[in-house]
Parts: sequence; structure tokens; C-alpha cells
Amino acid sequence: MEASKSDHEASGNGEDKAAAVTDEEPCIGTHTERQVGTAGTQPEQTDQNGASSGGSPDTGTPLSAYGLHVPDIAERLAKALSLRSTAAGTDASTALSEQQLRLEHQAPEAPPQQQRHQHRFWSSQPVPQYNETCVTCDGPIDERPRLDPASVPEAPYPLLAGFSWCELDISAESDIQELYELLRSNYVEDDDAQFRFDYSPAFLRWALSPPGWKRVWHVGVRVSTTSKLVAFIAAVPVTMRLRDVKALAVVEVNFLCIHKRLRHKRLAPVLIREITRRAHRQGIYQAVYTAGTLLPRPLVTCRYWHRSLDARKLIECGFSRLRPRMTMKLTERLYALPEKPLHPDVMPLERRHCASARALLSQYLETHTKFHPCFSETEFEHWFLPRDDVIYSFVRVQRNTSATGTSNERVTDLISFYSLPSSVIHSSKHRTLRAAYSFYNVATSCSFQDLMQDALILAKNAGFDVFNALHLMENREVFDQLKFAPGDGELHYYVYNWRTSVLRCEENGLVML
Repeated sequence: MEASKSDHEASGNGEDKAAAVTDEEPCIGTHTERQVGTAGTQPEQTDQNGASSGGSPDTGTPLSAYGLHVPDIAERLAKALSLRSTAAGTDASTALSEQQLRLEHQAPEAPPQQQRHQHRFWSSQPVPQYNETCVTCDGPIDERPRLDPASVPEAPYPLLAGFSWCELDISAESDIQELYELLRSNYVEDDDAQFRFDYSPAFLRWALSPPGWKRVWHVGVRVSTTSKLVAFIAAVPVTMRLRDVKALAVVEVNFLCIHKRLRHKRLAPVLIREITRRAHRQGIYQAVYTAGTLLPRPLVTCRYWHRSLDARKLIECGFSRLRPRMTMKLTERLYALPEKPLHPDVMPLERRHCASARALLSQYLETHTKFHPCFSETEFEHWFLPRDDVIYSFVRVQRNTSATGTSNERVTDLISFYSLPSSVIHSSKHRTLRAAYSFYNVATSCSFQDLMQDALILAKNAGFDVFNALHLMENREVFDQLKFAPGDGELHYYVYNWRTSVLRCEENGLVML
């Protein structure tokens, strides 16, 4: 999916976060080749199913991030970083036609018949098909791995000669640094090599080690002769609510990345089959994933929206540009925010707030959405307690005193966003573009618009340059008033091995990292 640069000049083709089991001609990230020891010189071979190893099976698109994701890596920056009409002000919402906005509430149309042959892998997998938009009976599609565990191979899938499997120890500084270097150089980069995602080691540890994580699900591929890490895929466990199913155990596959030099080797199908096999061996048979590419068949499709926080910097680094008849001062004035939050009692989340904040979020998700994670107490603490330059969480608290004089605190509002910066590759003035991503936000004592304005102010005060949010839950209601602009990219959500009807964006309560 190509991203338009006419309004924002943030070069690139988009952002996804997804990965599921694939097989055709995959190619992850950009197509620039770079020598990698002896890895790039290995002869191309095929796997047992006739597929050589490489990137995103169906469309030559990449796979990545938090959730069995099949990302179109070239597309990720356009969705994550593009400001469509950055200086559009109150006219930003006109960037999407009314017809486009209506389509956000509908299931994506199936691609033309001539394109469906590209989904040979998906047509062989337990996923809903394009015409299955209304399902009368929800449930698993393929029960064989669960009913016959012996059918799941015990041994890993074979790799090309010259490569070997490994498991990364993310608690070890050497392993996390290797992963960081692999992702930094090969993960997500726009076509013109202006911006590149820069996941920090601290972020990677946070994303890969929630309660219940398993080292066996942090899977790498090394060059046998040099031990150089050249590919990686990971999974983390999560319990999902999906309509009437209140506790569906799934895996989310994260950070599927293959070195640029090896993308013609078709390693991606092997990596995905291997992480699927390992999930099955642990008794997990479903997965959630997202993709910028249309595959059979999305559960829901959401669009990214963006809010400029530092318009001058975005323009100076080539991420956006001045609109006609707009000066820099007018643009800065348009996106100016108050120095302090509207609610002076907003405070960083602390451990003592977690039980009440979790109850608030759980009640909100159960009431407002049909597809969302079910956070345990330990999971909530892991995902929401603030970590410098990783996750930012804030609460408003109501203090009550009982007749006996005992005081207690009840969280009434929750704000959270996480940090995902990008390196600015060709700029003499700026080296990093700091992007904040909306996580989970709940308002009960104030309006949702006021709460999200506080989120923007807090992100601006923390040094972020742009604030990104998906059209899900209640987010769309405040985008126009708060001067968000629609991005070019769409994020398709999928559920592997589960048949169910499509959802509206507002019914989606899952935020992928």
C-alpha cells in the first residue's frame, strides 16, 4: 500500500504490526541488500512444502510487531509517522472523503479474483474467507492440533544449510543488544531511507517479557559459521475476550525481522511455521495479528490518525511541510497546546493505583468493546506502570473517607501512551523523531475530549513530536476537535483459527504495540 506524500512528505509506505502463518514470496522491510557475513551467500533452497525462506508470504510484504502480525513494513512509517495535511488545522478531517469514513465501518471488499491466487498460503490456513462477513456460530476452524497433539511436530522445521535455530535470552545484555542491532538496521524503514524505527532495548524487554512469557518463543536464526543473528520472531501470551468468549488463550507474534540480505531466501514462512509449532506445543491454538495488507479476512479495519505536537521540528526534518499560505508561526500557533493539563490533579500511575485502575479499564472494555485483552493484576502492572521512554501512564484519583475514618483511593480516569521513536537519517538538525502512541484511555469524571487533550499536553511536555492514535474504542469522537489528521494507512486485525463476524472500529479494544 503506497502512501501519498503530496501532503506530508514523510516518505515511506506505511506501518503494520502483524504476523501469522504464511508461505508465498515474502520480503520484509525495504529491499536494500547488505552483506551479512556468509549468510547472504548461501544457495537458495526450498522447505518441505516447496517454499524457499523469506518475508511476507502472500504479497512480498514484511512481518513485524506485537501480535501475530504480517506487516507491510514499507507501509508502517506512513501509518505510524505520516501526518496527512499536518498543518490542516480544523480542515484535517476533510483529507478523507465521507465515503472513505463510511468504509471504516464496513468489512473490506475482497480483492479481484485475479489477485486471490496470491493468497495460496492463506487459502490453506484456518482463517475466515472474504465472503464470511456474518457468522452464525463462532468458534475454532481447525481442531486437529488440539484433538491430536501428536500431529504437532516435536522437532523444529529445517532451515537452509548454513543457518541454525537459537533462543534469545532477553535478560542477557548481549542478546538484547544483538536483537536491537538487527531491528535497528533491518526492521522498518521508509522507501527513501529518511526515517527508521528505533525500538530501544528497554522497550524490547517490556514488549517481550509480560507475565507468562517463554524463552522458547523468542526464536532467532544465526549464521552457523559466525553465530551472527540474522532473523528473529517472538510470541507472547495474552487472554482475549471475543464476543461471548470471555477467556480465549492466544499468542501474539512480535518483531518478525529478517536481515535485508536474506529476504530472497524465503525465511519468513519457516519462521512463522516454527513459532506456530511452538505455540501448539504449549497448547495455544489461536492467534491475533494485524497487517496493512488485505488478507483473508479481517475482523476489523482501523485507520491511524496523527496529531502534530512540534510542527516546526516535523517540517524541518522533512516529515511534514507547510501548507500553502501558511507560515511557520501560524502553523505553530495552530497546534499550540496549554503548558499544563486541564486537570491539575492528574498524576503518574503508581503501584498503589493499579488495582483500581485495572478495575476501571476492565469495566470500560467489557462495556464498550467486543474484542479486547483481559489483563490480570500482574499483567496490568507490567503493561501500565510507567517506564522511562517506554510507557507513560497517568490517573486521576478520588479520595474517600469512610465513617470509621479510613481513607481509600478510587481511580476515576486513566491516560496511557507508549514511546516509539524513529531515527531521522538525512537531517543536519534532527537525529530522532519522537512519536507517542495512544494506548488505553478511560474517562469517567470528565469528558473524553478533555482527557485526551490532557494526554496531548502530557506527551508534549515529555518531549514528543507527534501523537498517533487508531480509530478504535471512542477515539474517533475527539479527532476532529483535537486537530488530529487522518493517515494514509489502515491496520487490518485478524484472528487465526477462529471464525466470527466482522466488528466495527468502535467495538475493537485491542491496541497492538
